[in-house]
Amino acid sequence: MAKDTGQFTIELTPGELLWLGRALGKLRLSLPGDPYRHLLQAEAEAQVRQGGESLAKRGLIRPTGGPAWEVDRFAAILFEWLSEAESFTLAEVLPRGKEPRQAGVYFLQGKGLLVRYEAGTYHLHLFESDDDLRRGFLDFLGLPSRPSPDPLPALRFPQPAQLMPLIWRDPDAALRALENSGLSRSKAKSTLARLQSWDFLVSLTSYRPVDESLQPVSLQFLGGNESRLWGSKVESKEVELFEFELVGNITTLKFF
Repeated sequence: MAKDTGQFTIELTPGELLWLGRALGKLRLSLPGDPYRHLLQAEAEAQVRQGGESLAKRGLIRPTGGPAWEVDRFAAILFEWLSEAESFTLAEVLPRGKEPRQAGVYFLQGKGLLVRYEAGTYHLHLFESDDDLRRGFLDFLGLPSRPSPDPLPALRFPQPAQLMPLIWRDPDAALRALENSGLSRSKAKSTLARLQSWDFLVSLTSYRPVDESLQPVSLQFLGGNESRLWGSKVESKEVELFEFELVGNITTLKFF
């Protein structure tokens, strides 16, 4: 772990996080990237064992002479932030032609913890100020710093997280998907033409734990390129078509 200017940082593998979860009795973790989604049980167990060995080598857990382990205080605090968050927002960035990026911001007692998932490792950042947290999150998202304020008509289209990768991969199939959503052929063609200029899509899903279950609070999308940024209205339920409007100033955006 390290203390940089304005922040504390620690890096943990999925196996290390899952080992800590078992040791501290916190089995429910909502992590960006969902690293265990495609693993068999035996593979997951092997990673947890490796995680415990790695934590011991790094000095983040220490034997006590009995069956229990002593966990480094700072690692334990940050892990509690993850497992006991009062609310959190998961973000996924889908860039054209590149691998997706995932992160989450977890709030406990009014303070936020930024967790980035990159190359199989979780980077946990605890900032000294809310402004630093927002800047760190904006750096992760990679949004254009000065998007064009030029007025353009709103865009309406379905299932952004599925449609944008399809547009980049197979525009003809994307056109059919737009028509199947109820758009006329001319409207589908004009919508497709405008969306083909987008280089990224960001999804932001906020949750609040309620009665041992996770309740999605809101869903929002951001998309565009280096000169223009579009934002959907924040939705609290599933909708058939998401409406996007041009964003002229990123300081007006509320992410969590």
